[in-house]
Amino acid sequence: MNREEEKEDMRKYRLLKLLVLSLLCHRDMHGYMIIKEVQRRTEGLWKPAPGTIYPLLAELELDGLVNKRKEVLGSRVRYSYSITLKGIKLLKVYAHRLRLVFEALASLMKHVEDELERKKVVVSNEDEWLLEKLCREREILGLIRRHVDDRIREIDEIIAKMGKRNEGS
Repeated sequence: MNREEEKEDMRKYRLLKLLVLSLLCHRDMHGYMIIKEVQRRTEGLWKPAPGTIYPLLAELELDGLVNKRKEVLGSRVRYSYSITLKGIKLLKVYAHRLRLVFEALASLMKHVEDELERKKVVVSNEDEWLLEKLCREREILGLIRRHVDDRIREIDEIIAKMGKRNEGS
């Protein structure tokens, strides 16, 4: 594995760490549930292996970010994980940072949309193909911008839930 692949693996691992914490913000879960939920939320693009999730959960527990609770179901034993106040605080910091990134992206996209609208006015009818292209690009940017706005709302909801959960602790 080269250096770039190692960096990419570390980024994915940090992202998975944050994703697991955000899942645990909503409810307590066991490892298999976390694997399935990550897979569902990434539309099947990412299915972390048990060999990735369980060591990650152990690390999160050692760091004081999650608590592990033993559950006995008949002859079966499994462990359920819940986020701690320290985990909530860490997630809140990252959620605020991510919100700032998405807000900057939304602002940039609004600027580009406005610029495309301005250029549309300048284009003459003879350049109808260019006008159509500008309109398509503006539509695509609009879709992306709405997606970014949706992510900002989701982040705000997570932050609000963490605040409520924080108050209850």
